[in-house]
Formats: sequence, C-alpha cells, structure tokens
Amino acid sequence: INAEYMGKNKLCCNSHSREMFRPRVSHYAVTELSARITVQSQRGSVKKCFVYHQDRYAPDTRHAFGVTEFFLAGSCDYYDYYQGVVSCPTRRVRYRFLLYPTDGTTAVWLGEDGTNTSASAVGFFHLPYLTTRDLYAVPTWASSAVCYQIFPDRFCRVAQHGEKNDRRFVPWHSTPTRDNFFGGNLVGITSKLPYLHDLGINMLYLTPIFHAPTNHKYDTQDYYALDPAFGTLDDLKQLVREAHTLHIKVVLDCVFNHCGDNFFAFRDVCLNGVASKYADWFHIHSFPPDPEKCNYETFAVNIPSLPKLRTENPEVREYLLQVAEYWIREADIDGWRLDVANEVDHHFWRMFRDRVRAVKSDAIIIGEIWHEAHEWLLGDQFDGVMNYKFREAVLDFLVFEKLEAETFARRLTRLVMLYPEPALRCCLNLLGSHDTDRILSLCKNHDESTARARVLLSVVVQMFMPGIPMIYYGDELDMEGGADPLCRGAMMWERVYGETVTAASTSAAATTTTTTTTTTTTTTTTTTTTSPSPSSSPSTSPAPERPKLFEVYATFTKFRKSHPAFQTGALKVLHACNVQNLVVLARLSPDDNSEVFRLYLNCSARRQHPWDPQSHHQTVWSSETLCDATSRSDVPLRPFEARLCFNPLAGQQ
Repeated sequence: INAEYMGKNKLCCNSHSREMFRPRVSHYAVTELSARITVQSQRGSVKKCFVYHQDRYAPDTRHAFGVTEFFLAGSCDYYDYYQGVVSCPTRRVRYRFLLYPTDGTTAVWLGEDGTNTSASAVGFFHLPYLTTRDLYAVPTWASSAVCYQIFPDRFCRVAQHGEKNDRRFVPWHSTPTRDNFFGGNLVGITSKLPYLHDLGINMLYLTPIFHAPTNHKYDTQDYYALDPAFGTLDDLKQLVREAHTLHIKVVLDCVFNHCGDNFFAFRDVCLNGVASKYADWFHIHSFPPDPEKCNYETFAVNIPSLPKLRTENPEVREYLLQVAEYWIREADIDGWRLDVANEVDHHFWRMFRDRVRAVKSDAIIIGEIWHEAHEWLLGDQFDGVMNYKFREAVLDFLVFEKLEAETFARRLTRLVMLYPEPALRCCLNLLGSHDTDRILSLCKNHDESTARARVLLSVVVQMFMPGIPMIYYGDELDMEGGADPLCRGAMMWERVYGETVTAASTSAAATTTTTTTTTTTTTTTTTTTTSPSPSSSPSTSPAPERPKLFEVYATFTKFRKSHPAFQTGALKVLHACNVQNLVVLARLSPDDNSEVFRLYLNCSARRQHPWDPQSHHQTVWSSETLCDATSRSDVPLRPFEARLCFNPLAGQQ
C-alpha cells in the first residue's frame, strides 16, 4: 500500500550549483476512494506542483484528467515536500506531476519513467486498486491519546493479602540500583487511576509485568504468569476494568526477541543439550549452552541471561503469537509495546499484527525502535514506534543547544514527513523513558530557572506535535534521575499529597534505615532516611501545590482531546529565526488545512516580538501569564516563553 519511486532523469537543475537531483514520490491509500501522495523535491527548486490523475484504464488525453494543486507542506535541510489527497472514485488511479521550477525554466512532467517536457515520455505512477484489506488502519482512539509510562516496581505500593513489612523491599526513596526492589504493584497502580485521570491520561503503558527475576522484567521467565511481586491475574483484570471505566487504555510491554535464562525451553536445552526438543528455539553455536562462554546469541552482546529466540522457527512463532492473543482475551488489554522490535523478522511481525487484530480490532501495536523505522511502518506491522528521533531533535535544540532554531524547525518537518500520516499519529513522542536520563537532569548544565524553562518548552513542543505524547512517570512532578538505573526512582507522591504513610509501611518507618544492596558490578551500602511512602489514599494534611509541569500537561491534554486540529491536523513550520532563537509552529484543520493553532516558542533569554501576529488570533495559553479568550497575540514574548494562539476564523477564511 506504500510505494516509492526514484525519477530516472533530472527534474530540473539548481540554478546556483547546476546540480541535478532526483525527486522521490510516495503514496498510500487513505480510504477506499482516496490516496495521499507526497513528492519530495530539492529544496527551493519548485514553485508550483500539480498532479494529473485519472482511472488507470481511462484514455491518455489531457481532458480526461482531474487536476489537483499540491501545496508546500514543509521543508527540511535538503528537500521540499508537496503533499495532497486525490480522489479515486473507481478505486484505481494513475498520476503524474507537472512541476514549475523556481528559476523560471520550462515546466517539466514527472512520472515513473523520469522527467521530461513531454507528458507522454514520463509515464505514470500507479495505485492499481485500493483494496479494503490494504487500507492503512490504525486505532481511531490513538488520535487523541496521551500516554503515561509506568515502571511498575517504582510507581505505587499497596499492601496485599495481609502482608506486613516485606524485607525484600527497600525504603521507598532509596537510591535505585539494578537489582533492588521497591514493591510497587498493580493494586498500587489501580489506586492512582484518579490521579492519572486528573492529569488527562487516557493510555497507560506498563513495562513488563510477567514473571521474571529482575526488577525490570525484560528477562521473561514465564510469559503466561504475572510476577507475584506485582499481583495476580485478578489484580490485572481489576486494573484494566477500572481504567476502562475512566476511558483509559492499558498497553503491556513484552519481549519477543529474547527471553530470560530461566525460561522453560532454555532450561531444557541446558539440561538436555542437542537432544532437547527446544534446541532449535535458540541460536546456539555449540552444545551444551554455556553461560561462561556465552556460546549462543543473546540480546545485545554476550549477555548470557538473555538468550535470543529464533522467531523464524514455526514452533517458537506459534508459542509467542498465542501469548499475544492470550493476554488480550484474558485481561482485555488494549495493545502491545514490543521491546527490541527491530531485531525480530518482519514476517513474524506481519503475522503478529494479523493475530492481534483478529482478537481485538482496535488494539495498538508500538515497536521499540530508536532509529528511523519506515520499513516497519507500512501498515502491515506496527502502528507506530517509540519516537526517539523526536526526543533527539528536541534535546539537541532546547537542552544541549547543538541545533539552531532554523535547523530544529527543518528537523521537525523531516520527522513529520518521515512516516505515513496514520503511523505518525501512533508514534510515542517521548522526552525520556526507563532507558534514558530524565530530562530535568539533562538540563543541569543550566541554572535552575533556565533549566526548568527549557524543560517546559520541551514539554510544550511534545504536546503540540502530531503523535501520542508519552509522559514518563514522575516527569510531571519534576522528578530527576540520571542514566539507568537512576532514572527508575520511586514516584514522589509527597509532591502530590504531602506527607503520607501507609498502614503496611508504618512498622518499617524508622527514622534511619541502613540498606545493603548488591549490583552486578559493585556492592554498596546506602544510608537512607525514610521518605514518605506511596499511599492508596492521600493524607488529611493540606496537599502541596502541584508543580507547574503538571498543570501544563493537564492543560494541553484538554486541548488535544477537544480539537480535531490536535488529533488529525498536520503540523506546519511557519517561521524560524536563528538571530531571535524563535520558532513558530501551526496545527492545521484536517478539513481545509487552514491554520487553527499557532505556537510561539521564544527560546532565548531576551524579549521578542511575535512573528506576524494576527489581530483575530486569541492567546489561549502562555507559560508566563494567565490568559483568557480576549488576550492579544501581539504582546512581546518574554524570555523562554511559549504562547499558544487560537484562530477562531479557521475554516471560514
């Protein structure tokens, strides 16, 4: 459903360098009767773009074509993107472009056979038939989703089944290590659903909860059992039921690339060697598998506790596909986030999509891929990916100051043009995760005021972009933490409810506790003052004022849920200036591409005058001042101010 072509001849020449280039065209079906087409040309080379389209069996005569003008959707460092939707009333379409160069030379035709001043010489691009099965289908609920990622061991602990002080668990605000446990559980997450609802969350993503020996659970021991530390199947079902009551989807994390070395099949191979019926479930170079020699393939490089699964094996494939089906049927979860997804074969993921969607037609499928992921996002594998490329762009501009404003703006354009629009809507736009430093910690090379301002600007960009904004638990409360494992600290509920103590932790609430923890590389002794522990209900003491980021997230989640422009409208860069360090973005109406929202980002320590203020635009939110519907949009921007303006005339102009 998504095809790409490279023109065989030059389109035109750059008038300065006379350097030739080849345009790139892509298309995919939007509905059974329409297709979205994009042509990518050398930046600044084209001033007008028209597409001539018709039924594939119509006569090749000029009057038999429909003509649609494509407008400039955006520009990156090297390319301009012209984009539009063409109707296909017979479900078959062929098309070619007429391009007018900016240097005033003769217009040229672009088709599958290249470019030429004669239309008949270039041929056509083809969409042979827009079949229903090949439509790019993603869950409709994803368009308004705001995701919250939880590392279950560190989110909230509620005592279960009469337990008292469990010595396996360290005090709540101990320093996280690779192998200590805090006792967070599913009942604790359920108890905090009202808090998440207040934040505006409607999608939960939990890192793995299946039985495994580590605190992160990416070393699965049993794919069909929940880890006892997290709770029971009934606890998971209760979490999902109560979340659904609040219109919150629940997505689980699973690893199909590798398992833990306690997985039953790997244990059998270790015991029986080449005679094991599971011997070809793994990539074993010699028998018996030896963790000391690591004579088998693993996740990453020589991590013996994480043997890599052979997903091309039909038995392995069927086992894992049944796992994916089981948890949707059994617990009514709403989709999967897939760890190390880029190291599993495409055939497996195509089957995975078919099997998952057969059980739940609107289940979402998100792959963990840190690099560009176009080959996984063609509509037949994943709905979206973890958008680490977005994180990289935001951090390079607003945190590390490696990019100038104009380069950042072009980078955003490239990101939104990188994938088909339905896939873009399902990508998780993150600023941090369980695998990265927290963003506030990354800003510590700035003074505290500037650091918080830069984090806020980053969050506003995250909430303004197409896609699903993903909040890493606690970021809304200004939590800090360096690289793994420090980014996996315990949730700071005292910043929400004040001083709170659960009945289960009262007996352990000594003034000072000394805890000895052992990691894979070092042994450390940490003295920890007992901090307020997680609670299923707030204390009676006055609650502290919530951090500003909480209110920013809560405000923007309301915008995203109530305005179609935030859900399915395109992003457009209106202006960027290196001298001012100013960026102006817009979200467009999905109906007519008119500007609905405008976002000003003053990324400098100086006051700036807004670019092209419109008298009819209303400032509906600012990071610096309280606004109402009559606030003017032409007031100078304060240092590091973000300002959101609304165009009440959108669709009427």
